[in-house]
Amino acid sequence: GITDFTGLKQLAPDVQITNDTQLTRVTLRGIGTNSNDETQDQSIAVSIDGEYINRPWVLNASIFDLERVEVLRGPQGTLYGRNATGGAITFITRKPGDEFSANGALTLGNYDQLIAEAGVTIPLGERASLRFAGLASGNEGYIYHPNINRRSNDQGVLAGRAALMLRPTDR
Repeated sequence: GITDFTGLKQLAPDVQITNDTQLTRVTLRGIGTNSNDETQDQSIAVSIDGEYINRPWVLNASIFDLERVEVLRGPQGTLYGRNATGGAITFITRKPGDEFSANGALTLGNYDQLIAEAGVTIPLGERASLRFAGLASGNEGYIYHPNINRRSNDQGVLAGRAALMLRPTDR
């Protein structure tokens, strides 16, 4: 049910996520980095499918079509390198499988919120398969400005992913 990085707070109570417009700061058991400097590394390693996310403004990416989320507490330098002194958070997305499958979810909420997520796995013979997944999320603004009769702080996100799995032969 997680569609963005801040939704992780609901699953792991010792994870604190602060989203201040453009930047997302992560602390795990009270350990984190507050610097936005380009030369400062984060102290919580965050990765999506093994790809390290190294800057706070990248963490606002949409998280969708997840198989699981791993929250590793304490120093994880042996597995995740020097930027994991406080722990590691790993998002693992669904991979293509051997059989045709499809899934989807639709969420409606206040302020015309709509979150639509879908994924499909298509087998291509015995040695290959494809998976396509996508997310569309949007809502009207939460802040109303009566002087100009408009809302601000609206959201509109479109995201997609394609994965190809190939099985090698004995040759």
